[in-house]
Amino acid sequence: MTTAPDPRTLEEKLRAQLDTTTWRDLRTHVARGAVFSIAPALDIVAVAIAVAEDDTEQVRAWLDANELSRPSAETMAIWERSLDAAMFRCLVVAPYVLIQRVTDA
Repeated sequence: MTTAPDPRTLEEKLRAQLDTTTWRDLRTHVARGAVFSIAPALDIVAVAIAVAEDDTEQVRAWLDANELSRPSAETMAIWERSLDAAMFRCLVVAPYVLIQRVTDA
């Protein structure tokens, strides 16, 4: 028995998987080097699509512009002091966990 292909687009799937979590819940992923932080100006789903589709040119541009990066030790120390107050949008694009800080608008 075969399953029917999922008719949803990658964007729809990722938007459905978009979650919000605390820094406390992200720490294990940081320990294994899987977390990348996304600049507030970027759309986390657009970044996830680029990563999932292996769009190396776009991903490289974000990395070079520091709009996509591993969190610095200084930034993580700040988040560590507010384990449950630091909130993030997150998406898993295996093996990576993409995060974007939720800020007050």
